[in-house]
Amino acid sequence: LLWSDPKMSIGMGRSLRGVALTFGPDITQNFLDRNGLDLVVRSHEVRDEGYSFEHGRRLVTVFSAPNYCGVMRNQGAILRFHRGNLKNPNIIQFSAVESPKHKPYYDENKIAQTLQMANERNRKIAELEQQAAAQNE
Repeated sequence: LLWSDPKMSIGMGRSLRGVALTFGPDITQNFLDRNGLDLVVRSHEVRDEGYSFEHGRRLVTVFSAPNYCGVMRNQGAILRFHRGNLKNPNIIQFSAVESPKHKPYYDENKIAQTLQMANERNRKIAELEQQAAAQNE
């Protein structure tokens, strides 16, 4: 599952991001069962609210970089687990603070354009997966 992205439909698939595979709720459940776990916690993928639960709340994506690269306008989040309750972490969300004014080390416009395209593509993928899942019901 490392570096792979969740999807709504079952099985494994190719990621349109071109960097990994995608995995469905069946893969998540199998991983949890085989390892005696209750929840998969993952990161490395922007979420508008800083986090999102998927696969029947058996998987959570948390992203702690608010306003990623200064252009995504997403919130950041962290999870806080309490002993005896590892299925339902407390979620702490936060917004970005203004960065110091300095010349960036990268082309902000190029990164913004790439990230926005990726975000839109991910939304379209989710819509298509929802439609496919509805047709399979």
